[in-house]
This record gives sequence, C-alpha cells and structure tokens, in this order.
Amino acid sequence: MAQTLAGKDQWFVVHVLSGQENKVKENIDKRVKTEEMGDLIYEVLVPTERVSEIKKGKKSSSDAPGISFAIPPA
Repeated sequence: MAQTLAGKDQWFVVHVLSGQENKVKENIDKRVKTEEMGDLIYEVLVPTERVSEIKKGKKSSSDAPGISFAIPPA
C-alpha cells in the first residue's frame, strides 16, 4: 500500500479528539473503500510513539497515537 511520494503530492492533517485516532483512521479507510476513492487517497497514517510511565513504582510502556494523516496522490 505504501507508495513513493512525488514532489507535488500533498499531505493533509486531520485534527481528531484524543483517543479517537485509530477510530478515525478506520473510518477514513472504510470511506475510501466504499466511495472508491483509492485513486484520491492512497494511505492514511497514525504515527505512534513509545511512551513509558511509572505508576505506583511500576514502569509500563505503551504506544501512544499521534496525528492522523491522509495522503492523496497529486
């Protein structure tokens, strides 16, 4: 699914509520498929980062989602 981006391709940032990033990605992916917009949007990304927390003396780590991106071809 990943394609090489040409210099004229555009990125769009989608502002979503905290904790809803993956749900928004799934909805965009579903909409792209049902509306046959695969030639308009070919990848939706939700970057994550590894977050470590210490609570009550115990260390835990998890992946925290960041910003959602929709990438259409030029």
